[in-house]
Amino acid sequence: MKPDNLWSIVDDHFRALVERQQEIKNYELTIAGGDRPLNVLIDAGHVLVEHQPHMVIIFRDVTELVEQQNKIAHLAYHDPLTGLPNRRHFQEKLQERLLAPDGPDRQLAVVLMDADNFKAVNDRHGHQAGDDVLVKMASLLRETAGTEGMAARLGGDEFVVYLDGIPDVGHVEDWIARLQERFAQLKDQNRPVMSPVSLSIGVSLFPTHGRTIDALLSQADKALYAVKREGKNHYRVQTAGSS
Repeated sequence: MKPDNLWSIVDDHFRALVERQQEIKNYELTIAGGDRPLNVLIDAGHVLVEHQPHMVIIFRDVTELVEQQNKIAHLAYHDPLTGLPNRRHFQEKLQERLLAPDGPDRQLAVVLMDADNFKAVNDRHGHQAGDDVLVKMASLLRETAGTEGMAARLGGDEFVVYLDGIPDVGHVEDWIARLQERFAQLKDQNRPVMSPVSLSIGVSLFPTHGRTIDALLSQADKALYAVKREGKNHYRVQTAGSS
């Protein structure tokens, strides 16, 4: 490879190492490779050929290895069925917000929800249909959360969203109303499979109902349980001092 061609695919740091005649080991680089970028590791060293300095550069294509590592990392933080963040990822991101410099001065909502009567979908239409419903619900929650926060699947038919920097409780209630409207549209588009499914929702607020993830999830769960006890298909914002 001619130097001009080499400089067109490497970065400035690699070029500086070459010009300083430094030995290079396992240098990571991404280069254009036709239909997709190539991840390479580069080893390089200087040798004398007939008393003239030359550099030997070895490129190793590690694209498949990098892709496998990325998949493993993704699965560690995401639900394999829906692609939503999992409990671990959700808690880590929420903790970042709670510990952010402006965290104590912001109000935040944790919205916990169950898909009521979801078992009926599996029983009547099979587990594949149930999985399809969960995927559709996940997509709806991801879109509805948007840039305001993060949606995650906690397991089974249980999902959670945090809404960041909310001005007041009314903002959360408006968000839930939009979610329920979109959910009703989703049901209409997927009848009869989703006909029995509804949403029960419990909400806790930071810092009113707690300053830790465990406290916020616990209070949201209590509000959710109250909704289920009262007949499901509704929402409840936990009240201060509730137990």
